[in-house]
Order: sequence, then structure tokens, then C-alpha cells
Amino acid sequence: MKMIVISKTDDRYWGSCDEIELAFDGVIDQLRSKVTIEHIKYTEDVLDQKIIEIMNLIDKGYDSIYFLSHNINFNTFLKKLSNYRDVLNLLIPVYGDMTIQVNRWTDAHHNLKGWKTKIIVASIASKKQIEKFVQNKKSIYILKHSLTNPYLKPVKEKEDTGITKYIYAGRISLGKNVFALMDDFITASKIKNNIELNIYGSVDSIGYRFINYSRIDHILLEEFNHILKLSGGVIKYHGQKSSKEMSSIYKDHDYFISMSTYQDEDYGLAVAQSIASNCYPILSKWGGYRDFDCATHIETKLMSNFHFTYNRKRLIQTICNPPPINKEEMLEYSIQNIYPDAIAINLFNILEKESEVYSGQTSFFWKYRNFYKKNSGQPYINIKNSLEVESVYKSVYHSYYE
Repeated sequence: MKMIVISKTDDRYWGSCDEIELAFDGVIDQLRSKVTIEHIKYTEDVLDQKIIEIMNLIDKGYDSIYFLSHNINFNTFLKKLSNYRDVLNLLIPVYGDMTIQVNRWTDAHHNLKGWKTKIIVASIASKKQIEKFVQNKKSIYILKHSLTNPYLKPVKEKEDTGITKYIYAGRISLGKNVFALMDDFITASKIKNNIELNIYGSVDSIGYRFINYSRIDHILLEEFNHILKLSGGVIKYHGQKSSKEMSSIYKDHDYFISMSTYQDEDYGLAVAQSIASNCYPILSKWGGYRDFDCATHIETKLMSNFHFTYNRKRLIQTICNPPPINKEEMLEYSIQNIYPDAIAINLFNILEKESEVYSGQTSFFWKYRNFYKKNSGQPYINIKNSLEVESVYKSVYHSYYE
């Protein structure tokens, strides 16, 4: 078995992409005893040269291609490699982005037909969602993301300061429900003494389920700073940190907390990192978060204004009376689910399975695409006055919250 892994190292627009690819090097190291692997990294200016290299490898017997990067348009490769359709198996990850990369998957309806394909997702919720968009349901496999080396090191015993330390790390936005979380933490701090919330990340207004519900960055920043001031020091903001810095920061906290209902929360890399750091996760029961069995989950629901929220009363109760931290359980979860050797075993099992011949997108996908194209990337803009749009919206996210 010989596999080509392809990474694109320019045009980044998703913060976790680099982290996932760096961690995949560890997976490759574990796989090499069973699979011959060549890792091709490219930028747009050397793409043609790299495709020639890939063709040479295929001629030498490489039979699988794994399009690792989030920002690869695999359609470009399919057109250039069409002569190899009968001998290649394709592995195409969907990082929760089939609802965003609509044009890519519209092209795939034509370009990918006839190719032996496996679609890789990171959670059960994401798998169920993608099953609505593609005809080949049996071609979808779950493969969690691995962790980089700093998160694999043993965790030292935390110093007992008498303060229960909570942490949120990630984008500070409406879809992540960070503002509501801050309000609830302030309420909890008036009931429970000696707790603090440390926030890491940057404030942004990146899409809120594409419903035309957004605010300008500087307004969000003003709101954030206002709530921060109201907390009286119970909530502290530390800005954006590197992944290497975060690996130490998680280990200094007791609980990771995220009430995200963001539209593409298909996994939760920060959650996996916190678990490996003995930082117990308290999560919304949403999307990929639902798969973290060793976490405490707060129920989510769809509100009458078509935004998702969480059980805020339940969160406040949980902050005031957090669950005990079971370090052994978190370590066992890490070993079984998110360490490189576990991911390598799962990937090898996927590689051994026979690939499905891709047959295109479903009628549901074309209905969704129609709304997406008609409304310039905001498919749910008419959700409040269209039963058809409402139905599509609920169907797309049903597996994320039900």
C-alpha cells in the first residue's frame, strides 16, 4: 500500500489547519511501518511542478491520495490526473466546510464522478450532516484529528492556588457564544467564590450561520471590553497565543469551557488539546463536541429567532458545582482517540476498506446550493419568512443539536 499525502502551505484561512497538518506528521510516522508514504507540500506557484511529481509517484505504484489541507481544491488535481482514475483511491477530508465550500462541491458533482473515493469527517454529527449532501453514504468515514508533540508530554501536578481556573480558547465571536458565556460566568461568580475565567483568542465577526446576522469587529470588541470590565477582574483576557504557548497554558487550568454553536464546529481541536492537558471540558452539546465522551455537556436548542443557544441556567449551576476531574479517564480517552498512534490505526483501517465509486451530490445539496447562490453566500437570509428555507436550515443542523 502506497499513499501520497498532499498539503497546501499558502492561503490559510482557518487557524487550526496548520495545527492539524503538523500533527499529521506524527500520524505518518506511525503509519510508515505498514504504508509507504510520500508527503507533497505545495504552493500555487509550484503546483504544476508538484503535479508532475505526483504523476511520477503514481507511475511507481502509489495507489492512494490523501488531500490533507483544508484549503486544497481537489478538483484542480482531478482534472490533471484524469488518466489515473482507474488506479487511484482518493481520501478527501471535509472539515465541516461542505456548507461553505459550495462551489468546490458543485464542481465535484461532475469532476469526482467515477473516482474511487473516501470522504473523511471528524465526528458523528458531521457524518450525518454530510450524508444529506452526497449520494455515497457508505463512503463517509470518521477520523479524529491528532495532536502535536507539546500536547503529548506528561502533565505535571497543578499548583493548588485555592482558585478554580476556567479557560476559553478560540475565536471570540457570536457563533461561539463567548459573550453569553462571560455574562453567565459573572453571574456564577456572585454565587461561587474563588473562580476565574481566562480567555485566549481574538475578537472577530466571522459568519454567524450565514443568516445576515453579523456585527462589525470594532463593535464586537467594544461589547467584549464592556463585559470584561463588568466582571471586576473575575474574567481576564490574554489575547492570541501560539499553539506551543497554549500547550502550557491549558495545563495550568482546571476546566476548559466552550458553549459554541458555531455552524462548523465539526470537531473541536481546542477541546482535544485541553483533554490531553488534564483540563476537563465543559461543552455545549453541539456538533463535534457531542463526541467527547469524557466531557460534561450543556444542552443546546434552536430558539424562535432561529439562532442556537444553550441552557444558561444549567451552565451557571455547572460552573458553581463543577464535576470532579478524572485524570485517568482523560488520559485513557487521549490514548484511545487523539494520540497519533490511535489515529494511524484508524486511518490504516480506512485505507484497507474498499473505496466507493463517487456518484455525485444529492437533490438536497442542490436545494441548499440554490439558496446559497441566490443570496450571495447567505443561504438562510430569508429564514424568518420562508418555510422552505427554515426546513433546509433545520435539516442541515439537525445532527448538530438533536
